[in-house]
Amino acid sequence: MSSKILKISLVILVVVLVEIIGAFIFYENYKPRLSNNLLIYRSIKYGFEIDYPTNLVPEKTFKTFYYLSDKWRAETYVENSRGIPIVSIPVYRIDNNNYYPRYYSAEVRIGASKDPQDIKDCLKADPYSKATSTDEVINGIMFKKFKVQNAGMMQYLNGFSYRTIHNDACYAVEQLAAGSNYRDQASPNDISDSILDSYFNKAGEIIRTFKFIR
Repeated sequence: MSSKILKISLVILVVVLVEIIGAFIFYENYKPRLSNNLLIYRSIKYGFEIDYPTNLVPEKTFKTFYYLSDKWRAETYVENSRGIPIVSIPVYRIDNNNYYPRYYSAEVRIGASKDPQDIKDCLKADPYSKATSTDEVINGIMFKKFKVQNAGMMQYLNGFSYRTIHNDACYAVEQLAAGSNYRDQASPNDISDSILDSYFNKAGEIIRTFKFIR
């Protein structure tokens, strides 16, 4: 019996050590710190930082919506891309069945890819897209800014994809809003489009703090 207990104890100890090591690696690569009442999400591994309000919680994975996949950037069509979703910062999310909108997500997404095809296409409009790009400088970084837009089946995707090539990788810093525009009878719980737009605009403000640190 004592031998069995010892084995179980050793297994538990190994699991705890793995968790501790994993947490250490995570915080060595992604270091949140406070500055001017904002938290700074810093990725040492990918060499950038971005500020966000203290009431928001970054996520390490991307959620999927009707017109928005969990790939490293919106509307990418490269098969077998090695692009990596790095961080999502949700500004506002709602999911319900009783009032407008049925679902909505305004968020910032940051992904990067060293895939040769992704780098080649980084500063080009996506296939089948009529969107034109504009040049925009954020904290000394020259981005190509693309409009992201899709709609149908009473659902939509809107936003902007800021793309740049840095350290032999294509970076996509994206301001996105995905939601349902299905409307039934009016409800006092409905959220106005102007309020939803304010959350989307807040995502744009967060993107303005993006900078490379190496």
